[in-house]
Amino acid sequence: MRDWQHYQNPSVRMVFEDLLFAANSKTTNRHGIEILRGETTISISSLEYNTGLSRKTVINALKTLEKTGEIKRIKYSYGVKTVILNFARYQGDCDEGSVNIPPVTTPPITPVTTPVVTPPIPPEQELKEREENNILQEKKKDKRKKEPPEGVLFTPPPKPRKPKSQDDFVPPTLKEVEAVFRQSANELPNWQDEARIFFYHYDGLGWRNTHGVKIRNWDSFANKWIFDKINEARKSKRPPNQGVGDQRQQERDNLARDYAATIARRIAEDKARAEEIRKP
Repeated sequence: MRDWQHYQNPSVRMVFEDLLFAANSKTTNRHGIEILRGETTISISSLEYNTGLSRKTVINALKTLEKTGEIKRIKYSYGVKTVILNFARYQGDCDEGSVNIPPVTTPPITPVTTPVVTPPIPPEQELKEREENNILQEKKKDKRKKEPPEGVLFTPPPKPRKPKSQDDFVPPTLKEVEAVFRQSANELPNWQDEARIFFYHYDGLGWRNTHGVKIRNWDSFANKWIFDKINEARKSKRPPNQGVGDQRQQERDNLARDYAATIARRIAEDKARAEEIRKP
């Protein structure tokens, strides 16, 4: 045995010795395949465990033994069968020149199976299956949301949602508008007319600005209206013959007064009609 070519290679020697110990001494049957004398079905994992070598070292040792004609590895459906060539020489059953040639075994014939062709799924059934899958996935998501995280005994109650802010704007009455304009009576002598013009102007627009956006703070619009009218009144007090701009401003003021007078007349007419209707 010391004259063996791989005797000085400890890893190859250990693997080969383990193969000799695992080889069959007589013919056996495994999964319908004959395992003859001198053959074994030991796995690489078992060789690793028995020899204490790494998987890579065991694979390299098997390749070396197969390359030098010591073993022959045959794959079959349930694994790999290792044939130890000249097995009888290592058992003392024959002379050194005798050779144990393994019989030629034909690999098992696997039956040819024709693929099963499934009929195409109609589109209605496919849509129905997709809907069912979507429902199942949503249920799984809901379960995951309901499950408390690790270390928590119960899930905290959901936070109540804040109700959406509703539009609580209440249109003002004419008296409320006049009360705001009355505060500027010293600087705006015709505050009553301006209050009525302001009220009927925005009331006709549905209490919306020039961009169509609903007004929320009507008193700020009233204060701006008052400020603009006071500035117009101050400009109108300038001396005459200052330019075309003053004439145009005078015309605007005249139109505003006419407009206020028209509105006041219509209000008086509406009141008179209302009193006539109330009379028995």
